[in-house]
Amino acid sequence: MKTSHILITPQFEHFHPNNEHKFTTREGAPVRLYSAGAGGDFPIHGAYLVDGNWFPASWTTTGLYHDGETVSRLDIIEAPKKFKFERWYNIYKWDTGDGFLTSSYNTEAEANRSADPERIACVKQIFEGTES
Repeated sequence: MKTSHILITPQFEHFHPNNEHKFTTREGAPVRLYSAGAGGDFPIHGAYLVDGNWFPASWTTTGLYHDGETVSRLDIIEAPKKFKFERWYNIYKWDTGDGFLTSSYNTEAEANRSADPERIACVKQIFEGTES
């Protein structure tokens, strides 16, 4: 597959090994970057992790592993950011016998403050994932 650019281009110009940017290969393997200013066609140096082993590699200034035009599973992209949050729901009995949810609340205390006496439960739900 040929392309003139990759869809997600990491910003390497201000790269420092201790910065907060996290990178992976296009297929999701963790990447450690050691340098982004080595010069030449592949100035970004680092390693990627596969089956518990780190493999040294170098990339173009746009994060491509190969010739700068061919997309590869070893291209580097910014790692998707993970998220985790919880919501609390008040559960009430409906006249037909089925329960229903009210609006969600950020904390159990908020849910308790807004609860009616007819509440039959207060339920916590945790959401986890990665941004796409």
